[in-house]
Amino acid sequence: MKRFKLKPWDLLHSLSDGTPDSRKNLERIVARHDGDFSTIFERKKKEIERRVRSFEDRREMLSSSMEPQDLLSLLNHYSGIQEELEKLCAASYLKFSENPADKVTKKSRYDIRLFNARMNDRLLFFDSWVSKGLDDDNFERLAKNSGDYERFLREERRFRPYTLDEGIEKILNSLHMLGQVERSEYYEEITSNLRFTIQEKVKIRKKGAKRKKEVTRTRVLDEIQLSDYLCHSRKQMREQAHKELFRKYREVKDTIGGSFIVQSTELKSESDQRKYPSLFSYINHENSLDDAVFEICLDVSKENTAIFTQDYFPKIRKKLSGIRGNMSCIDLDAPANGNGNGRISFEAGMNLVLESFNAFSPNFANIILDMESKRYIHSKPQRNKWSGAYCYSTPPSILPYILVNFTGYETDCIDLAHEFGHAVQNYLGCQKNNVLTYNPSEPVAEIASLFSEFLLFDRLFDKSKDNPALQKKYLLYFIDRAYYFTSRKSFLVNFEKEAHQLIGSPRFEIDDLSNLYLKRLREHFGEGVHVPEYFKDEWLLAPNLICAPGQDFSYTFGYLIGSALHEQYKKQGEKFVPSIISIFSAGDAPIEELLKKEAGIDIRPREFWQHGYDLIKVRMEELRKLAE
Repeated sequence: MKRFKLKPWDLLHSLSDGTPDSRKNLERIVARHDGDFSTIFERKKKEIERRVRSFEDRREMLSSSMEPQDLLSLLNHYSGIQEELEKLCAASYLKFSENPADKVTKKSRYDIRLFNARMNDRLLFFDSWVSKGLDDDNFERLAKNSGDYERFLREERRFRPYTLDEGIEKILNSLHMLGQVERSEYYEEITSNLRFTIQEKVKIRKKGAKRKKEVTRTRVLDEIQLSDYLCHSRKQMREQAHKELFRKYREVKDTIGGSFIVQSTELKSESDQRKYPSLFSYINHENSLDDAVFEICLDVSKENTAIFTQDYFPKIRKKLSGIRGNMSCIDLDAPANGNGNGRISFEAGMNLVLESFNAFSPNFANIILDMESKRYIHSKPQRNKWSGAYCYSTPPSILPYILVNFTGYETDCIDLAHEFGHAVQNYLGCQKNNVLTYNPSEPVAEIASLFSEFLLFDRLFDKSKDNPALQKKYLLYFIDRAYYFTSRKSFLVNFEKEAHQLIGSPRFEIDDLSNLYLKRLREHFGEGVHVPEYFKDEWLLAPNLICAPGQDFSYTFGYLIGSALHEQYKKQGEKFVPSIISIFSAGDAPIEELLKKEAGIDIRPREFWQHGYDLIKVRMEELRKLAE
């Protein structure tokens, strides 16, 4: 078993040019300024601005009659600037994630957001020229002779019908780049500072006393610590924790809700200006997804809601958790009797995930080992650290960064596998693509992360094949995750679609969103699961709804396609591994054609999406038999 420790990450990778001298110089600057990166950030900004100015001076080269080698020179220049901008933005965001409440880090992050928007505004003339400034014949002549940049040029050209004048594009670009990032970081800042008060009865023995005495203990917790009580073995503690969670979020409801309203208004305005049929058509086009595929996936997901809400939760899950009376929303994460969320060390968790990756492809495991040894993973708990988990995609010159909050539960291993899947895809994409094409769309990115979860479950199911109690526990984890990524996420997307329509209605108020959410949630669970009134504000806890419009669809899409790829892998074994690696290495290539080519998968028929739910039903039946 390999040795691993909880560690912070090393952000200097993202700011160094890769030479030892550059590294030593950065270390001296950081040490001199007590860990503050502001001085380094300012130096990087000046270097990038010089390169942007030089690129602007070459604008006169752009013409329909230009030679392919001249365009190639411009593309090399342009991609170099984008790489440095991405690395600078990565460093500032990662530093911010360590402590969103830190004023110095907040200011640096804000300054770099502004700088990034300003630099991209100055580069926008090139994007506009590629998209609209060339006739079709000359575009084809230049694109076919642009080498590795051809896909980037064709991707830019795909937006031609929706591209506006350069001046308007600059305004929309700034609104998009600043607004969406600011909302995301503002949400993180607000929610990471929330503190929750819990009272619980505990038995203690005072010094000299013969018996323990029951006392009431008051604890003030952050959201990560509160999560233990949300899935507490005692129902009254779960109820208290949920009520306290929503009470504190209600205190910031106007702030979070206001941010969502501004986002909705801006997005609808932009999609209208660009002449998209709808806001979600705009989002789908950004993701290279056809509206028909989007709607079919959502429709099939809604049709299959009952397998969770009328069967799994009120029958199987209720029985395993020993719930008396009606199943409630506060019971969805209740521990199963004798099979609660097991404990595991970070070292054992890392080894478990790496074993599952290694069984599929040793290269997958080696990528993560390389990241861990070079400190690209922030696993160390610390106060005010961002409360979630993410993989930050980085350009080809550095490895991806991962932030996790490992609390010592077995389910943390699933989160590790998820984020490591993103990292592997980022790494593979960088090996086969350039800085302008390495990054897949959000729906495609989730295929890799969720496929990686399936690999971990393979390992868990293999370990438990002779142990019914363990089998039961791991199947419980599996189906809980299946619900969360399919039915739950598609529910949120449908709510989001309605919410955007509601925001534009006369006499709209923020409470209207809560009332709509409660109504739809009760329809979602029907008679199977009771939905308390205080769940009306649960939408405030959906960060993608507030910060990343339409992104929740990515999880349903990614889960069901990841499931299909995993099924083929289990049938074909090692022969299918190269196809998976090709899909994960494809960067921003259109996913529909890629799946047909590499896996023979057609995502247009309803039957494809239904089969994903049929596979979940198979696992559900296995759990039902074990629960009898």
